Amino acid sequence: MAAKGLRNRLGSPPRVSAVHRMLKNPIYTGVVVWKGVEHPGIHQPLISRDLFEKVQSVMESHSTGGDRAWKHDHYLKSVLYCDDCGSRLYYVVAKGRFGYFRCVGRNTRRKPCGQRGYIPAQDVEKAVETIYERVRIPPQLRKGVERALKEVAERERHRAEATVFLGRRLKQLANERERLLKAYYADAIDVATLKREQDRINAEVAEAEAQLSSEGAKLKKAT
Repeated sequence: MAAKGLRNRLGSPPRVSAVHRMLKNPIYTGVVVWKGVEHPGIHQPLISRDLFEKVQSVMESHSTGGDRAWKHDHYLKSVLYCDDCGSRLYYVVAKGRFGYFRCVGRNTRRKPCGQRGYIPAQDVEKAVETIYERVRIPPQLRKGVERALKEVAERERHRAEATVFLGRRLKQLANERERLLKAYYADAIDVATLKREQDRINAEVAEAEAQLSSEGAKLKKAT
């Protein structure tokens, strides 16, 4: 946004906190909040309520901790060491597409290392797979591992189903919000009822988002 010229009133690029407040503000869905009650605005909505709720869910999941978006995941990250100097290998992504491993000792020059600069992730993966092919697990241990993996898979299947259910529930609550406002402006309900029902829906949305964030974090950790 800064590169496209977005500036605040002081002429500086907006801070992350300002962007966060913008993303949390329902005014962009076409509503105005006054004394805790949402009212349809006369302005044209920039985004749908459904998209707004999805953004809230994403931000909630980010707030639970873990790796930030600028950190890249790889199943071999933090488990590999340089064969030349013994330093840890760290994972990077170049140009948003190409994954590489690089020696920390060589990069920081803390240790003399003859390892080449960047090792393509696919080369490292193939090397690890070759090692795995030579590993032989005792039959009894293999049965125990298979049993444990089946239990984990079943548990994660239930979590995935719960995630789908919660996503649908959030959509239902968004539709309830719209119907509630229509009823209010049709004089079918008074402002006290409107505020009470909005508070109920907001509480259910918050609970569903929290559960969705929790289930998503569990699924990410399991995979």
